[in-house]
Amino acid sequence: MTYQVYKAIDVADALVRLALADKKPLTNLKVQKLTYLVYGCWLGFTNFQMFQDRVEAWKYGPVIPVLYNQLARYGANFIQEPILEKNPIPKDSEEYQLIHDIYNEFKDLKAWQLVYLTHQKGSPWHQTHTPETKGSIISPDLVRDYYKNLLSDPHD
Repeated sequence: MTYQVYKAIDVADALVRLALADKKPLTNLKVQKLTYLVYGCWLGFTNFQMFQDRVEAWKYGPVIPVLYNQLARYGANFIQEPILEKNPIPKDSEEYQLIHDIYNEFKDLKAWQLVYLTHQKGSPWHQTHTPETKGSIISPDLVRDYYKNLLSDPHD
């Protein structure tokens, strides 16, 4: 089966729209973490990348630099409006369903809790990050294998 490839900003916009409808706006940091979780879970379930934007290991966890730059104008403030004029991810798609599920699962966690979650020992970030190097690329294969294992282990 083949899937549509989107951009990280498309996933982020879908998350922001869900949060705004829920009256729980997101910050850039929280959008980064939720977008990464969508990316990881989708890779783990399907073996396909929902988006091909580069993911890097930064101090506060996995970051999609192109998304970070697009949202930098918000600083640490809440994103109070949709990012895109129109979101290209159909609401009846499997991709959107996963985005919706990830949002619902993690919406009540604080951004720092999501940072902690992505810093777990053995995680792709943990395996890639070194304190002296900012921006090491987190391999999609590493993300896929980690989430495939995480999603198939009934004890986690």
